[in-house]
Amino acid sequence: MSAPRWEQDGRLLADLRAALPGPRPVVSEYIQSALAAFLIGRIDGPTGVAELVFDSALDPEPAGLTRASGSTRLLAFRADGFAVDIEIGEDELLGQLYPDQADVALVGSVTGHTAHGVFGESGLDDVGGFTLPLPPPGPIRLSARLGERTVVTSWLVLRYPSPG
Repeated sequence: MSAPRWEQDGRLLADLRAALPGPRPVVSEYIQSALAAFLIGRIDGPTGVAELVFDSALDPEPAGLTRASGSTRLLAFRADGFAVDIEIGEDELLGQLYPDQADVALVGSVTGHTAHGVFGESGLDDVGGFTLPLPPPGPIRLSARLGERTVVTSWLVLRYPSPG
């Protein structure tokens, strides 16, 4: 007759305890990374997601490689009724948010997020333009508020060339 299941589990746990070293402290960096990974997939409230439809870093060069390593990167995101175009330069991120309808007032703001928090905020100018500081390398997304509507870009991982 076999032993009850709970006794088998108890033996397994005892063997695992004997095989593994003693408790190790949990490094706060691991906790922060785990929380950041959880937050990447989270969107609060009624928000439209603007998907990436163009990335100049992926654009094939018709006449060979003509861009310098320090050239700007262009990105285009589209959501239902809205578009967000971004230019990532050497020192800042420039963008424009515009609705499909001409009668929508361009009153709002854009916030840049990394997995660890906000990297910048900007109000929209009269044509929907905004400027944010250059984000650190890694995953970023933008959230734009235009009146009662919020649009969030899909996450994008930024990598910068090594200096030198």
